[in-house]
Amino acid sequence: MPDNRILLIENPAHLSVDLGRIRIARQDHEDAHVLPADIAVLCLHHHTISLTVNVLRILAEAGAAVLITPSSVMLQAK
Repeated sequence: MPDNRILLIENPAHLSVDLGRIRIARQDHEDAHVLPADIAVLCLHHHTISLTVNVLRILAEAGAAVLITPSSVMLQAK
C-alpha cells in the first residue's frame, strides 16, 4: 500500500487513465496527473465527479482504497 497519501477531490471533475497515470480533468483548470502508486485513499466528495472503470482497476492493482462520500461507499482491493 502507498505511503498514506489521501487524494481528496471536492469539485466537479472527470478521472481517466493516461499513460498509466490518473488524469484529473476539471473545467477551467489544467489537467493534473497522479501515479496510482502514490495514492493510498482516493476520496470523491462531489456529486458530479465521474471516472472510468479503468481508474478503479489501476487503483485496485496499486492497493488503494476509494471512498465515495457523502454516500459512504468504500472500495478496497485485497
